[in-house]
Amino acid sequence: ATAMEPAPQQPTVVNVVQAPLARQLKTKRSLLKYILLGIVTLGIYDIWQMSEIGETLNIIASRRDGKRTMHYCLMFFLVGGITLGIGWFVWYHRMSSRIGD
Repeated sequence: ATAMEPAPQQPTVVNVVQAPLARQLKTKRSLLKYILLGIVTLGIYDIWQMSEIGETLNIIASRRDGKRTMHYCLMFFLVGGITLGIGWFVWYHRMSSRIGD
């Protein structure tokens, strides 16, 4: 008589959420470049640069404070107009507060 052997165990698959790969954050920003390129591109560079700053702040500070800064394009094109410009002041204040913390 042959002994019944247990079926081989299937390997368990574990879903692991991996952190995004570390990347070098751009930290060299020039006020003169911001002003001049903003003038030349009719403000498009300014919008892009503020979006980058907001995303960088989210990468750096979100793990510590659990907050997320609203994307600048959403605030600039939608919220700012609906709130008659008050949204811009609130966004800048919240961003400055997070940087200060």
